[in-house]
Amino acid sequence: MKVIQWCTFSVFACSLMGCSLFIKPDPDPMAYPTLANSHYSGDEIPLNKTANVINSAVVAGRTVPISDKERVNQKLPLIFAEIGDRTSIRYQVLSEAGFHSAIKNLVTQYSCHLYASQQTRDTVQLCPPHHKLVDNEPGYLPFIDGYWFDHRMEVSHTNQNHGLQVDLFLKSGNERPLTSTWGAVHTLGPFDNNQFDEKQLVLTIHLKAYYKNGDAQVWSPMHHEPLIFFVLLPTKDHIAKQTNEIAAMDYSYQNAQLLVVDSR
Repeated sequence: MKVIQWCTFSVFACSLMGCSLFIKPDPDPMAYPTLANSHYSGDEIPLNKTANVINSAVVAGRTVPISDKERVNQKLPLIFAEIGDRTSIRYQVLSEAGFHSAIKNLVTQYSCHLYASQQTRDTVQLCPPHHKLVDNEPGYLPFIDGYWFDHRMEVSHTNQNHGLQVDLFLKSGNERPLTSTWGAVHTLGPFDNNQFDEKQLVLTIHLKAYYKNGDAQVWSPMHHEPLIFFVLLPTKDHIAKQTNEIAAMDYSYQNAQLLVVDSR
């Protein structure tokens, strides 16, 4: 009775004062926020409403398949312009097989966990990197809650022969909220003249790379802070309907597109 009286009083008071009783609903744990509406900077203006290089790349449809190593290598000086001129040893190092292996491993690892999150509890999925049983049908997507809300998803590759170490990671949901452009994963969302499916997923991948500098055999960082790039994946539903986690990982990788963001 007291609750009813309080609610009646609140409605009456608000009708006199002109206030709103609208309560913002909690985010859907089974849907990622959109990249289009993410916060690109501190002013909280949506990404698709500002002039920026990510918006431009999506609108122009500038992508290359991540499985096409040669085409990816050609775009590295655009995407990672911060690390020096295109003849730099840094680009030679990134073009090595280890960099491409790391991208594949991160995309397939994420896709496996996403696939498992969409399966019923009476099924079994084994996901990399350790091929252990993972939770299925938890009621939320990776990075929105659960293990990946508190932990980064990381892969690392070291090639002593070529003097390369590459670390790729998706930041945890707790480390960077998914409402930020720099959060781990988004649904693409609406962009002007967008040729992509708005329901496609987008990974915001952070890169830390090191190379051995000449005969000194000292590991040198390519850049003083992590570099960032974006990979478009198929939709959540398309990944989830694959026959098993192995098929889901292969499907995601074969259809993944590197967004060519011109950072010059």
